Amino acid sequence: MLYLLCQHQLMMPCERSLVLVACRCIASAATGRGVFDGNVRVGQAAQKTDAQQLSRNLLLVPRATVNVKPNLQIIADDVKCSHGCAVSDLEEDQMFYFRYALAQFMNAPKMSVLLWQTC
Repeated sequence: MLYLLCQHQLMMPCERSLVLVACRCIASAATGRGVFDGNVRVGQAAQKTDAQQLSRNLLLVPRATVNVKPNLQIIADDVKCSHGCAVSDLEEDQMFYFRYALAQFMNAPKMSVLLWQTC
């Protein structure tokens, strides 16, 4: 069984902090499992803070799983904060496109991983 844990906890104690948290997971085995557990806390003194969380996950086999729990705790009033998550598998039409249009010398899952890593 393959297991990946991405866990973080950040606290913004001062003004004009900038935090960018990005986690990517590719589950390529049937027993593969990924977990993203993120916590960003923007305290009262951290006015004008920009905090962002992003988790992108790709499932290459049907039984692989990824569990995601982004968390923002915002106490300050004047902040710009966001969090997002995407978990996707490869659909049949995407496989068709990769196989016949892009993947002449590489197999489709490898090509999709390369393209996904650059986005």
